[in-house]
Amino acid sequence: MKINKITTMLIAVSAMLLLLPVNSVFAKKSKFKVPKVTEAPKIDGEADKAWNKGRRVKVDLEGEVMMDAKMIHDGKNLYILLQWPDKDESMNRALENAGGWKRQKGNQDAVNIFWDINVDKFDKKGCRQVCHEAMGGKAAAMNTNSPKEVADLWVWGSNTTNPLGYMDDLHMGEKPQNVDGVNTPFVPDKATSGGNKPNLEGGKPKFSPASGSGNVMLKSNTKPFSGGNTAPADILEKPAGSRGDITAKGVWKDGKWTLEISRPLKTADAANDVQFADKKKKYIMGISLHNNTDKDSHFKSDIIEVTLD
Repeated sequence: MKINKITTMLIAVSAMLLLLPVNSVFAKKSKFKVPKVTEAPKIDGEADKAWNKGRRVKVDLEGEVMMDAKMIHDGKNLYILLQWPDKDESMNRALENAGGWKRQKGNQDAVNIFWDINVDKFDKKGCRQVCHEAMGGKAAAMNTNSPKEVADLWVWGSNTTNPLGYMDDLHMGEKPQNVDGVNTPFVPDKATSGGNKPNLEGGKPKFSPASGSGNVMLKSNTKPFSGGNTAPADILEKPAGSRGDITAKGVWKDGKWTLEISRPLKTADAANDVQFADKKKKYIMGISLHNNTDKDSHFKSDIIEVTLD
């Protein structure tokens, strides 16, 4: 199945923003003990009382942003609550006609969650274990260190996935793969249908929103481009299958994002998805936060250790 160019751009941005310098310090760990609850939260970005059972953990993102986080599970799904300050809601993925159609300046707010599946020493070095500096004429790269090693990446975008209530589910292996002409270590999990597509075709927008305005355009709400100097950059459609198995919804209000996430503890894609099946296991993750990503404004967490009750 062909993977669209919007996915390629998101993957490329994720790869660039998660690439960490060798002198990054990741010795310190944040720890989550995830309680089992009987009441599941509603994933709507509103943070209801079901979260009261979770312990709030402060996740320090390079001393620049302090993120509040909670995790709970109900024996079927893992739930994650993330809240962080942001002075504005970035929803800027649009095309503009400025001597020819192109992407306008600006992008979106985004969160990446990086889970270790079986990467050697990831629990000690975090992302440094898969980030390789330029050496001996070779460009900097991000990949695992053997064909048997895989990591799981969840990507949320305020403009590209949030309107459809999901996170994009990707994975990373040892060798980059060609995705729409770009060699990238981040590959989308299998989708049986759906997925976002670019709205630029033949040098001009293909569609306009059939109703409403702004930079969010669902595939189910399109009409042939009706003219003007701006148009949404993406045609949004939630993927079906493994790529779309993470439910997520964020709400920006009063200078703060609240993002709620849910994913089954076990999935059908055990090769590319972290499986939360062992209560004795320590699951290792990292978070990166991106503010209007075209500006490359991003902050990263230290290693985060997760265990389930």
